[in-house]
Amino acid sequence: MKGQAFSTFQLMIAAIVAIAILGVLMSILNVIPQPGANPIQVMEDLLRDGRQYQGSSFVSSSDPSFQSGMMISEESFKQSVFQGVDPTITFVCSDNLGDSCNNSTAGQLTVVSDFSAKVTATCSDSTTCTITVG
Repeated sequence: MKGQAFSTFQLMIAAIVAIAILGVLMSILNVIPQPGANPIQVMEDLLRDGRQYQGSSFVSSSDPSFQSGMMISEESFKQSVFQGVDPTITFVCSDNLGDSCNNSTAGQLTVVSDFSAKVTATCSDSTTCTITVG
């Protein structure tokens, strides 16, 4: 009987240690960022370049990750890129994205389902720009 009780106790200790290790691993995995760049940051960088070199198109070097439910509007860039001036940004969803991307609301982009895609920005003047996704 002593041997059986001892192996049960060892099994219980092993289970507790395994749960503790799993907890540490899960907390580490939650800190790791998801693949793909932040789409708003990528768009900000492209818009800055577009405003500086009007008429030129700038394409992202990486494919930012767009997540379902994300809404990006002109207001997202008003302070960071346009220094408080009201911009006119037209968002265009490429046909190859299908229903993943919605630009039916003027000055706003809505992500319907997760995807990663290139982003292109072109500014015709200092406040009028077009952002194409896909």
